[in-house]
Amino acid sequence: MSTLQVVAVDRAGNSEPAQVRTWTITRSPAAPMLRFLVITTAKAETDGRTLTVSGTMRRFTEGQRIRVTARTRIGRRMRSATATAFVRSGAWSIHVTLPSTDWRTATVTASTPRSSWYKPGKTVRVVRRG
Repeated sequence: MSTLQVVAVDRAGNSEPAQVRTWTITRSPAAPMLRFLVITTAKAETDGRTLTVSGTMRRFTEGQRIRVTARTRIGRRMRSATATAFVRSGAWSIHVTLPSTDWRTATVTASTPRSSWYKPGKTVRVVRRG
């Protein structure tokens, strides 16, 4: 339980301490943290360059933009590819095309931008070419 007290002050800095407003705030126990951005599947397609990534997100984010980045080592260099998906009916899906077929594992990251409603979300999954 917390108490909040507020005193109004005018531009000249005058206040009336007898006019204090007090509120008592009772907080309920925190709910368990729910992941609002989840990658449900991330798999390599048969062409060797395309990754299909899909996931879910809470429904209140209809139309929310999801940025999906795939990073992998090709030769001696780290390469990445990015695509943008949009949430429809609580789910999203996207194809990310890598620059080459010469890779073994890729790290897929799905992220959302910061909003006035929630913190940015980020989730990671590793894909093995098989």
